[in-house]
Amino acid sequence: MRPQRTHHCILLVEDDEPLGFVTSEVLKQLGHDVDWRVSANEAFDSLSRENHFDAVLLDLGLGTDDGVSLIDALRRRGVALPPLLIFSAQPVDALRFAARATGAAAILQKPCTAVQMDAAIDLAVASKNPNL
Repeated sequence: MRPQRTHHCILLVEDDEPLGFVTSEVLKQLGHDVDWRVSANEAFDSLSRENHFDAVLLDLGLGTDDGVSLIDALRRRGVALPPLLIFSAQPVDALRFAARATGAAAILQKPCTAVQMDAAIDLAVASKNPNL
């Protein structure tokens, strides 16, 4: 018997529309609620208001913007952020650097499997709530 799944509310920040659509659908199939934003500006607006996100799945390349600068701008404004997951096709060293720069709880290199994505989300959420 499979253990009961914990469902999380995820903010997906992904500017590649086909990939964002597929990722959003995979997250929904895994049982998560998903809000998808296609730009750093949209993500900034969503995160700078009171929000209910358990985690942010953050692409590093967002058109002319980047995920690290987005997180830096939010922190400069004093925004309390949910756990971050860096989600990018960049080399793993760049993902690790971005994780250190943003304080991300996990990294996911594209492409990844649904199982890897789900495990990383659980890890990130648990990093905020260590008793889970």
